Amino acid sequence: MHEPIKRAIAFTIITIATLLLLYYFLRPNPTPRAIFNILSVAETIRDYLLSFKPFYIILSPAGSGSVVKVTTPGPSSTSRLVPIVVPSLELETRHLNVTVVYSSEVALSKTIAYNVVTLPSSNLTIPRDIDFSNVRIAIIYDDGRKLRVELVPHYNYTIRGGELIVDIFLFKCSLEIKERMSVRFLGYVDAVSYLRSYESVGDVYVYFNSHLVIHEYAKVIVIKVHYEVWSIE
Repeated sequence: MHEPIKRAIAFTIITIATLLLLYYFLRPNPTPRAIFNILSVAETIRDYLLSFKPFYIILSPAGSGSVVKVTTPGPSSTSRLVPIVVPSLELETRHLNVTVVYSSEVALSKTIAYNVVTLPSSNLTIPRDIDFSNVRIAIIYDDGRKLRVELVPHYNYTIRGGELIVDIFLFKCSLEIKERMSVRFLGYVDAVSYLRSYESVGDVYVYFNSHLVIHEYAKVIVIKVHYEVWSIE
């Protein structure tokens, strides 16, 4: 009698251990899925911003980063828009420092604010590898606290007849938190212009965040700031 009982007990223990091991290896792992989904959301928002197409966001605070629905921007058709579901959404203010040097003297120094879209962190460290650009681009980065989608400040310039004109474009957005929000591009707004004029042509250096971006020769310097305006409401 003792031997069959021992075998039955051993079989039961082995069965339970096997089931526990199977559960451990086959159980759903929410963390990678959450990371994948929140990054997918950030990539989709980035793509929509670059395309200038409208889209919708649904706020679901109880859902966490693992409960999202993502769509890739397609042909422009409002009826085909599928909302992006996020646990939270915020706007953050960053600054671009603009310095203009004429013949070794500081002619202009300004700090210009712009907005960045922030989402819950993906729990990954993704570096911010660019501060500005001469083309319109958007980047995604994460410092472990927040995942950010940023339309990078960009610029272009012309030089003619001793006049240097620099156009700077920055992202500006209004936010009204609701359960369902529409995100739309409203247009460009000329924010402010700065003019510096001198008697003779000299070396002109333009720095963004202490990085040299333009070196030309001019006696008239015009800096124009334009905002790319969006609304989330």
